[in-house]
Amino acid sequence: MVKLGMSIIPVLAGMALASAGPAFAQNNSNPEMRFNSVIFPDEPTKAMPWSRAQLSEAKPFPMPVIKGKPPQSSKAMKKPQRSGQKPAKPQENEGRNVDAGTPLKWAGKMFFRKNGDPYVCSGQFIADRVVLTAAHCVQNRNGRFVTDLVFALQYRNGKQLSLHRAKCIATYGGWTQGLGVPREYQWDFAMFLVDKPSPTGNFGYHPHWRDDYSSDMLVGYPSDIAGGRRVSVVKGKLDPAPYGDLAVTSSKHSESRFLGGSSGGAWVARYTTKRGSGNYIIGVNSHYYESEPTKMYSPYFTGFDDLLRYTENGCR
Repeated sequence: MVKLGMSIIPVLAGMALASAGPAFAQNNSNPEMRFNSVIFPDEPTKAMPWSRAQLSEAKPFPMPVIKGKPPQSSKAMKKPQRSGQKPAKPQENEGRNVDAGTPLKWAGKMFFRKNGDPYVCSGQFIADRVVLTAAHCVQNRNGRFVTDLVFALQYRNGKQLSLHRAKCIATYGGWTQGLGVPREYQWDFAMFLVDKPSPTGNFGYHPHWRDDYSSDMLVGYPSDIAGGRRVSVVKGKLDPAPYGDLAVTSSKHSESRFLGGSSGGAWVARYTTKRGSGNYIIGVNSHYYESEPTKMYSPYFTGFDDLLRYTENGCR
């Protein structure tokens, strides 16, 4: 069990994970709502901790899988419950991008090391310098963070529009509280601040959307589709309350290969190529059941805005 504390522990790139202890920087009586964070010190040079060959050797990080059958929602939870909240609209930046005119211009591939081994997950910009992903991609259940985290925007066939180094990572304490399956997955989302802004802008987002949407598009880099060399998208049908009163949602889709490597990829509501409307992130690829690989689950983004502000402030 991780000891709660108030200090932020810096981590040197390439060091063992044991050096990357979390810090709880929010004074809140609910330990699930306290922030876990790690700050990476400024590098003496601008050199990235990855060579092109090392990037190509990174393995897809396995997505959590639960044995058995998924739960059934009660009829009471099926009643329409509109959120009444307006989503934050996406931001458009001018500039060259490979996927101009599509929301995929804000998505990319994450590279990181865990216990010295190289892995990949999926992520996307949700603010000028903040990337959203799954907590299980960046922190284990004992609280240890990954190292050498970089984000390759618009990664495709070994190339990217821009490469961004992580400055700090933030999650919620609920991810490391030992709450058990499936409750722990209410907190399976994370954000990290990068060293330079997105050249293309960022997705919008809509926490607490409830029944505002009936379908979405799942985005990510699954290794079983094109070897994870390009971003993939699959349409899903939403169930806002698969676990009853737990803050988790699900999306039923048609692609059984949409697994390893896609962790942390966005669920996008009102996916569109038009500017100024739609493209709201409402979830991330978090976990699935062994008996039903075409049904993805996501946290419901409890405390999303607070975590975003904390991360934008340098995880302080």
